[in-house]
Amino acid sequence: CGHNIIAAASFGAAVAVTKAAAELGGTVALFGTPDEEAVDPVSRGGKVVMAEAGLFDDVDAALMVHPTAGSYAVWRYSFPLKDFSVRYLGRPAHYTVPHEGINALEALLMFINNVNTMKRGWKPDVMFAYTITDGGGPSALTVPKSAEAHVTMKAFYSQYLDELYARVEACAQSVAAVTGAKLEMRVISEYKNMIPNLNLALGLYKNLQALGVKTDNPVDSQRALERLTYPGISTDFADVSWVTAGIHGYCSIGADDLVAHTHEFADAARSERGHEAVILSAKALAMTAVDILANPEFYDASRAEFEQYRAANFANVPGIPPHYLPLPKNFTEELL
Repeated sequence: CGHNIIAAASFGAAVAVTKAAAELGGTVALFGTPDEEAVDPVSRGGKVVMAEAGLFDDVDAALMVHPTAGSYAVWRYSFPLKDFSVRYLGRPAHYTVPHEGINALEALLMFINNVNTMKRGWKPDVMFAYTITDGGGPSALTVPKSAEAHVTMKAFYSQYLDELYARVEACAQSVAAVTGAKLEMRVISEYKNMIPNLNLALGLYKNLQALGVKTDNPVDSQRALERLTYPGISTDFADVSWVTAGIHGYCSIGADDLVAHTHEFADAARSERGHEAVILSAKALAMTAVDILANPEFYDASRAEFEQYRAANFANVPGIPPHYLPLPKNFTEELL
């Protein structure tokens, strides 16, 4: 997924800004993030854990980039995610005496069928994806003593996803009560939706433009989001954006048809174009950080924007679901 580029660009920017900070004042912190992808049962997403631990509480602004296909971009919305397991434990028995057992697989299938019925009352832009990781064992002549599914849910904003998950959890519990199977339900990882900081986005956009980098207009990013009918990418940086003013830009390492999490993407991340993206991203991040340190008006605007969002529990953020409030006029005018 090109996390070598994330690390190298962030490191390069931090080295450059540290030298500038010695003259301008301020402190530069470089955060290394293990376990970003949350790809196994013990993973939670590194920045989620770091944010919960308070590592970003005293940070005025957090900056990073992620490699992508196509054009550079200063922000793209990322979607909330809940990744969890649902496991039922029953009691084995021979199928000639099924009443002596409790069928864990039937309980799991009942849960899945009930959720699929519930989905008819959900917005159509909700993702409920699952795979059965424990199907009850190899023998059809034994009442399955255990069964488990791995589930990922996404929606367009965190509040709605939390509401739906509560219903799914209640459904799982009701199936356990009806069947007599014991329920073990565990959230593996969960990401919030991204809160953009438009002032930081504008600063990064101008700096990329100054470096001669073709960059998507943030207004186009909002329009692309409005056209989406199904959730897209998720990132653990979204949780950071609820704690402090943050920007999560994107640097291009290939053509539009390049797909992340493939061998081709890995090859692109170590190509000459990937190396170029590291240097350009490090420069753009460093320039934006210097804007924060050297320009009190820029810093104050970024913090004021974030505090305004936080005071309203992030329900008044322009350009994102659920309301898609219009982008501020002064923001769009400065993009021209």
